[in-house]
Amino acid sequence: MRIKVLVAAIAALALPGQLAAAEPEFKYADMVHCAGVHLVAKSIMSMGDGETKNADTIATLNKQAAALMTFASLDSKKSSDAVLAESNAESEKVMAKVAAEDTGAEYFKGEFSKCNDWGKAAVMAIEEITKKS
Repeated sequence: MRIKVLVAAIAALALPGQLAAAEPEFKYADMVHCAGVHLVAKSIMSMGDGETKNADTIATLNKQAAALMTFASLDSKKSSDAVLAESNAESEKVMAKVAAEDTGAEYFKGEFSKCNDWGKAAVMAIEEITKKS
């Protein structure tokens, strides 16, 4: 699929060398997982008065999660509602893992770092596609 190739190419440019080499193919499960990680980060950033203080960061997290879910939907041919439901379920799994482990913060930091790079790549790909439209 042409879109998958574009995301992979942009991701290779956006990602640190080791990650791009280790994960040359970003699959549906990865997209849904990373969208879920973004939803968790958004929830954390929105706590208390965070929604006001972190409005720009929250908007970026929303944009990246939406881009990841868009590509997941296109790649899998599932409806956007189905992808959203799976992303929400994945965010619950991530939250449970963070809460259940002594190293939950480290787990989340590592997952967010990786997923943030993929989110940036997905947004860049959508912007590139939009420019060509």
